[in-house]
Amino acid sequence: MKKIIALCALLLSALLLSSCFAVLPLLRSVLRPPEATVAPTPRQTAEPTQKPAPRPTAEPAPDASQDLPLYRFNANRAEEHLRNGETEEAILAYEAAIRYAILENNCPQQELAELYLTLSRVYEDEGRDVRALAVLLGAKERADESREIADGIACLLADDGAPANRAAKSAYLSVLRSLISAHGQYAAAEGEWVDYPLGVFHAQLVDCDADGVDELLCIYGTPRPYTYEYDGETYEEVRNIPCVELYAYRDGEAALLLQECVGYYFAQSDDYKEVLVCRADGDIWINFYLDTADFCDAFYTVREGNLVSRVYRARIPEDAGFDVDTSVYDVAGSFEIDGTQVSREVFELQHEAMQDRFYGPEEQTYEWIYIPPDEFWAWGYGKYVDALLLTLGG
Repeated sequence: MKKIIALCALLLSALLLSSCFAVLPLLRSVLRPPEATVAPTPRQTAEPTQKPAPRPTAEPAPDASQDLPLYRFNANRAEEHLRNGETEEAILAYEAAIRYAILENNCPQQELAELYLTLSRVYEDEGRDVRALAVLLGAKERADESREIADGIACLLADDGAPANRAAKSAYLSVLRSLISAHGQYAAAEGEWVDYPLGVFHAQLVDCDADGVDELLCIYGTPRPYTYEYDGETYEEVRNIPCVELYAYRDGEAALLLQECVGYYFAQSDDYKEVLVCRADGDIWINFYLDTADFCDAFYTVREGNLVSRVYRARIPEDAGFDVDTSVYDVAGSFEIDGTQVSREVFELQHEAMQDRFYGPEEQTYEWIYIPPDEFWAWGYGKYVDALLLTLGG
């Protein structure tokens, strides 16, 4: 009997040992560290650089546990941004605070006036006096009119500038009044979102070549035919297309240097458009996409009263198929710089160099003009066009 038990134990041990040898290779394969592999490198495509700044958004709403009115929450955020030296973020937060204070109607008028006054001082400290005035004009209408608001408006209007600029302002006032007479002045109802604004919604003085005499930049929406294709059919409708005009003062009058419609980035949605005003290499440039079927990135400035342009156009064949991931260069039939045909290589190099002048230095200053305007300005909480009319002597 003992021999039988010993034999069974021996057979069982052999069976277990053979099973282990069968499992060991599997264990080694599982436990072995992975071999080093090189991830595939995606194909590099020369793609025009998209403009770097997203459309600004309102400050986030507070948690319920904070138990603060939305206007006060955003005002606190604005103060924090100012302490951290984040001026643009502070401006957005103050604008949000004012919007919430008005929409929710839970802010004392004196506190609303203080929000306006603080935002105006931020703009004034940045040297943006017309914006500061626009904010105070909004305060005069929306908050209790106070001596401090009235004094602030008077102070901002007191400086007429150099005599040469005073003459230019008189000429520009006539231009701006004519544009408003022809196209109207844009205004949206509170809570209304207008994709295609109608009327003059932006007017600004810019000294492009720092010669002491300003140029006048105006943007307005005007009805124009708009053609598009869908499901093999061609459709046409009327849309309010944004148009940019740029004037210089020369020979005693305002001379129209530029009149172009604003488009959007090739192969992207038309959710919004934008115009960028930027100082680069000592000059102020105005940059936007032209309203064409092609890729057309345009840069403009003024020197000695004359328009200087850099227009980069990649012509897109009518039958070209593309989506949001399509490279412009893969479908373009030809390339032009200021109307002169160039090779793809020259186009890429010069377009990239021009963009580097704008977007390279971190200390570069930009002003983004969004189309349609942000709610703070669209709903009349700040009155930018009115402020410029007053600045020009209107």
